[in-house]
Order: sequence, then C-alpha cells, then structure tokens
Amino acid sequence: MNIICTKEAGTLPRELGPVEVWLRWTKSQMSIHVQVIRDDESGSEWEAESVAMRGAQREITAEMIDKGWEPVGRWVSELDDTDGTTLQCFRQFRPRPDAQVV
Repeated sequence: MNIICTKEAGTLPRELGPVEVWLRWTKSQMSIHVQVIRDDESGSEWEAESVAMRGAQREITAEMIDKGWEPVGRWVSELDDTDGTTLQCFRQFRPRPDAQVV
C-alpha cells in the first residue's frame, strides 16, 4: 500500500508541518477510511487494509513512521458506538527531517 504522494519538482512545501490522521469506521462498508489533514487544511484520503480499528491504527502508525513521521501521543477516540466500538479516532504526527509528503 502506498499512501504517500510522489515527490515531483516543486510540489514539496518548503517546510512540512504536523498532520492529524483520522480513522473512521464505516459499518455499512465494513471498512476504515483514513484521512490525513495537513496544517494548511489540505488533505489526502484512502482506505486502510485492516477492517479492525486497532489493526488500522497499527497499520497507519507503521506506515507513517516508515515515511519519516513521528507519532505525537496516542490514538484518541473521538466517537464510540453504544457498544463501546470505536467509530472514529485520530493521532497527530510531526515530520522528521526525512519526512515525505502524505
């Protein structure tokens, strides 16, 4: 899975800022939607390979670390179902010097 935009001449911002990664579980599609929101409010979206929230958290954290991003804190549950199932959560990441655009 490649979640990172390609590096083309002139497409990288001068300085990368922190990002928030949101995970949303869609019951009807049984999938987890991933959305990255950059500090300029732009973003990118895709579907996680995992269909379990905890698995998607691990998957996305590993991918972000691999692409040069450092986690800030833990995943925060923003919305839970009545049975305690996490429906939406987020985590912040900050760029290391070798970070790629996400």
